[in-house]
Amino acid sequence: MGSCASSGQSRELSNQEAQTFLKHVQIWVMSPKKGRASILRPPAGAEVDASLAVPISSDGYLLATAHGIPAHGVVLTLRDGENRPVYISLLDGKGPAEFQVVIPGSDGEGAAASTRTVAVKLKEQRLRVVKRFYASDLVLLKAPFRTPSYVKVLSSVPVPNEPVYFPSNPVLGEANALVLCPLDRVAITGISSWFIAVEHAARQGYSGTPMMNQDGELIALGVKSSLSSKHPVLWGSGLSKETLDEAMAIDRRHSRG
Repeated sequence: MGSCASSGQSRELSNQEAQTFLKHVQIWVMSPKKGRASILRPPAGAEVDASLAVPISSDGYLLATAHGIPAHGVVLTLRDGENRPVYISLLDGKGPAEFQVVIPGSDGEGAAASTRTVAVKLKEQRLRVVKRFYASDLVLLKAPFRTPSYVKVLSSVPVPNEPVYFPSNPVLGEANALVLCPLDRVAITGISSWFIAVEHAARQGYSGTPMMNQDGELIALGVKSSLSSKHPVLWGSGLSKETLDEAMAIDRRHSRG
């Protein structure tokens, strides 16, 4: 399989693929200097940054990159009146000026995945930080809503040269498309953690993008892009299913009290 250093082999998502790959949630990290943390009505001087999180269970656990979530940051997300994820494509000082409702097929009674700009009543919800995996630059979050459409996590170490798929990034206003690249490198960083690299000229804003195998299992989340030997590289960081399952199980026990 050849390199995809420029932009990868990109094509429109089929309905079945959309059900697998369009499950990410846009999250907003806000560090307000004063006042209430709000995406819809951000307080003056607040620092706001957008990223992606990926549901990995049906009861609201999400995996995201840790570098975009400072210890003092408040993590928020937006939903519409039917509890569907909302992606903001333009944010000004008074709140979101434009937004899109992204409806994955598996969340919409088998309908095809679609992205449309509509006027809906928005509600913002706060996410809880469950655990930070500092060496992997990943963080486990808990949402106050269920996520029946979630991604299965890979239970074994990924293998070089296997195909890696990742969706276009709705935070950047990109259309529903799927990028395919061969897995170039795997760096094992622990018993159940790894970094992977694919040759792809990802733009800034791909942090948190889910990188999956051909079975739709989560291999890693995009964490950074860089130049290596004059080729652009998108780096991903991954954790095993067992590691994440253990962290979720501990949090569930604590939450039940």
